[in-house]
Amino acid sequence: MSRFRFSFPRHDPELAQAQLAAFAHQIPLLYFILLVNTVAVSVTHYHMAPAWLTVGVPCALFAVCLKRFLGWIGTHRRQIPTNIAVRRLNSTIALAVLLGIAFSVWSLSLYPYGDMERHMHLAYYMSLTLIGIVFCLMHLRAAALGLIAAVVPAFLVFFGTRGSIVLTAIAINFALVSGAMLTVLLTYYRDFASLISSRKQLLVQTESARRLSDENFRLANLDALTGLPNRRRFLYELEQRVAQAQAVGGAFVVGVIDLDGFKPVNDAFGHAVGDKVLIEAGLRLQAAASERIFLARLGGDEFGVIISGAASDDELHAIGDQLSTALRKPINLSGIVARVSGSCGFARFPENGRASAALFERADYALYFAKHYNRGQSTIFSGSHEAKLSEQARIEQALQAANLEAEMHLMYQPVVDTDTQKTIAFEALARWVSPALGSIGPATFIAIAERSGMISRLTEILFRKALAEAHRWPDDVGLSFNLSVHDLSLKNMGQRLAAIIDTAKINPARISFEITETSVMKDAAVAQANLDALIALGCSIALDDFGTGQSNLAYVHQLPLSKIKIDRSFIGGIEANKVSRDLIRTIIDLSRNLGCMCVTEGVETAAQVIILRTLGCRYIQGYFYGKPMTGNEALARIAGERVVGIKSATARAAV
Repeated sequence: MSRFRFSFPRHDPELAQAQLAAFAHQIPLLYFILLVNTVAVSVTHYHMAPAWLTVGVPCALFAVCLKRFLGWIGTHRRQIPTNIAVRRLNSTIALAVLLGIAFSVWSLSLYPYGDMERHMHLAYYMSLTLIGIVFCLMHLRAAALGLIAAVVPAFLVFFGTRGSIVLTAIAINFALVSGAMLTVLLTYYRDFASLISSRKQLLVQTESARRLSDENFRLANLDALTGLPNRRRFLYELEQRVAQAQAVGGAFVVGVIDLDGFKPVNDAFGHAVGDKVLIEAGLRLQAAASERIFLARLGGDEFGVIISGAASDDELHAIGDQLSTALRKPINLSGIVARVSGSCGFARFPENGRASAALFERADYALYFAKHYNRGQSTIFSGSHEAKLSEQARIEQALQAANLEAEMHLMYQPVVDTDTQKTIAFEALARWVSPALGSIGPATFIAIAERSGMISRLTEILFRKALAEAHRWPDDVGLSFNLSVHDLSLKNMGQRLAAIIDTAKINPARISFEITETSVMKDAAVAQANLDALIALGCSIALDDFGTGQSNLAYVHQLPLSKIKIDRSFIGGIEANKVSRDLIRTIIDLSRNLGCMCVTEGVETAAQVIILRTLGCRYIQGYFYGKPMTGNEALARIAGERVVGIKSATARAAV
């Protein structure tokens, strides 16, 4: 029954809309065929039939058709609600049947007034007009079937019973054509409905793919942990802001926020707690941020902000203080209290850069400056920072082009045993003299080498030179060599250094690698693996700058240390500062309890030496016992101490 349904189902709105649009396109042709054929019949019967039949009835029928035609004008260009579309299509079915009956009755009413020639004209009028209109109704199967049902039986009965062999042949021929036409109609409509169904499925699949694409885009631009936009989304937003500002003018600010103290919390309590701290930090930053701030998590414990519009220094510092204050409040997590703060760096468009990369680089440099000199507060990129960046860029270019083997050298500062007044080791200190820039301080070029990825190559070159120099010393004089944070966080660096030691044919027990707490904190697992490789070889590990880190006591008992070096910051004013003396005594006692040698750095006066000796410090390094010296000077110093030692022993023997 559904195959020959004579109404339009409301549950298939796409099909109804497609049928309505297709039929609306065919309306002009349909009424043109009907008008021309009807006028032709009226003209051929005008002088033979009454005027009301040749003129009056056709005009009345044309009036109905004209009203219907005007109602359909523009329908194919308008989106009609489905319920109205279904109603119009259903009315078309009824009207097609009624008009088919009306025009059939009118044409057959003319039959008595004509001769054989006009009889045949009526037969051709009804058959050809029906075929033309049915093909115009191909998209409306129900209307076409209704029209066929209304016209064809009447045609066959009327013309097949006139007693004329010609008219009977026409009736039989029309019956066959109607059957073929019906088959074509059903096949075409089935394919049309199938096409609409396929298009509907395609649209559903396309919409599903679009939603999936949108979701993938959202996830690709969303930080899974905090729910904030991620680094990719932040950089895209920054690019858009730059493009818009360059096109229409305007200003905005880029900021980078880093959590101070997050690493110790993460290492002390584990990554699960660290993740919760990051989530809470993200929530607090969102709550503290105003509507003009776009906030994102850039990765790790770093967040990015884009502030719409211009902002004065006071406004930026106020925003930075607001964000930092929100982070500074203690975070309570199931009995664990985590404390972090935030340092902020800001850069303005267009003052500090007109490209996204330049703006981000300057905001990041301002953050770097804040963390080192203004921790927990905000720094705005300035002209002085620009000068430093330019200088660093010049140094980096020179370092990239440098002949490291020729330009890099080492100076050696002695570590003295105050009981014997002898040098027990030398610390190797890197120096660089650039042909283009002159002498560059180690704090500058090492930091640049770390950022540019050259540090491991530089470390290996300097380490080979240090081992070659130590080869000239007596076996009881050790070598201290510094490893940077990037050295320790580089996989297999321990094995690479071990291979250099093996090639140098030097006793590994003479070598002490100096590390800082920060260098271990960056990637504890990789750092531990590198240290284990060196310790397995027989080298020792010294903790440098002890007391200046954020979690020193947490790391002292975890690391395989053989030496602790007290930072020079504790030595200044030791003569008058009781707190400094108490701290040094505590560190010396801690070292003794851990079985570690304790070395105090930065000692410059005899008074400091006396106090340190009183506190129990035996090993001292500083200008009082010797400034950094060349390899030949170090060798001469050792030789001089040996001569003095021999003379002293000889004198004691003589006595």
